[in-house]
Amino acid sequence: MFECSETIYGVADLSGLSKTEHIIKIIWSDPKGKTRERNEISFTANRAEERLWAWLKLHRPLGGSVASVIDPAIGMRDFIGEWKVEFHLDGKKLDTGKFSVIC
Repeated sequence: MFECSETIYGVADLSGLSKTEHIIKIIWSDPKGKTRERNEISFTANRAEERLWAWLKLHRPLGGSVASVIDPAIGMRDFIGEWKVEFHLDGKKLDTGKFSVIC
């Protein structure tokens, strides 16, 4: 479980990699299933095993900071609930993780 103000990290431990160029795609979907962030990273594997990570930082809309003193969820309600993060390597889905956000 994460607070709205926290940075959320997704980590992929990869194994069996050839020492060539690869593309990892990370897709972050909100509780309603809307894709909120998409990261695509090209890398060359130096070893058969690699650890890659990406992060997500939720941002309050402009003007929401002052009112957040009264209600921390102002402007962040769409972010509250269970999220999904998907990892794809070279076009193949690797894994899906889930996490919850509260404010």
